[in-house]
Formats: sequence, structure tokens, C-alpha cells
Amino acid sequence: MSKSTAPSFDDLDPVEDSNGGDDAPDLELEPGDDFVGEVRSIERNLGDYDSTLVHFATEELGEQRKLWLPNHVDAQFYQADIQEGDVVGLAKAEEATETETEDGESVEYHRIEVRV
Repeated sequence: MSKSTAPSFDDLDPVEDSNGGDDAPDLELEPGDDFVGEVRSIERNLGDYDSTLVHFATEELGEQRKLWLPNHVDAQFYQADIQEGDVVGLAKAEEATETETEDGESVEYHRIEVRV
């Protein structure tokens, strides 16, 4: 850097995050809801549980939405080799499914069907 004084942080222009970043609202699917959108980014192996975060874009919602993929949805993304730019449909089942955790605790959840 030259001998001139460096600008302060406030003097610099913000850079827009084209992925939607953490500011993107969550994609919230209620039981019986469905959604179709274009995959904008897929970030794998995040956090303590190696979770997958997907950003979707859709004209219907007018902005990007993000979804932390449940394991069964992540497996379907791998199986279908879903990549950035693919159009994906998601549908949350109306009926709940019950499973048991490693601790023997019963947990209810709604499966999400994936279509490409």
C-alpha cells in the first residue's frame, strides 16, 4: 500500500453477495406445501453435523431462499446429482413419519419429496 492514509471501513462501498448469504430468508415448508426453484448454490459439510445448505431462487417468491437439508433430502440430492442451475421441486408430506433416535427417543417428522 502507498504511503497515503488507508480509507476507513465506512469509506468503502459494500459488495453484494450474489449467493444470498446468511441474509437469505429460510425456505419454510408447512406440511402439504410444495415449492419449485432453481438451485443457486450448494454448500456441503457445514458445521458439527456436516450439514448441507442450499440456496434457491424463484420468481414466485421474488428473492433467494435457503434450506438446511434434512438427511433424507440430502441423500436424494446426491442420488439425483443435483447441481447449481438445476430446477428442483420439493413437497413436504402432510402425514408425519415416526422414527427412533440413537437414544431410543421417538421423533416425528414430515418427509420431503424431491423432484427434478
